[in-house]
Amino acid sequence: MKSLGDLHQCNVTVFVCTVVAETTADGGTEAAVASVTGVAHRCGWSRFTVDPRDPLASGFVLR
Repeated sequence: MKSLGDLHQCNVTVFVCTVVAETTADGGTEAAVASVTGVAHRCGWSRFTVDPRDPLASGFVLR
């Protein structure tokens, strides 16, 4: 049986967000000014490829 120290673990990422002010954005939309603090650790990576023949490779818009 493996102990906790023998297991591969990714560091936990935690962010704390606080609303520090309320304001109005362009166009009159209600908005908030936020303060975000925390630490993140990279624990992996991915690589994506796109088939050049794919008609949706650049994405699409729903209207």
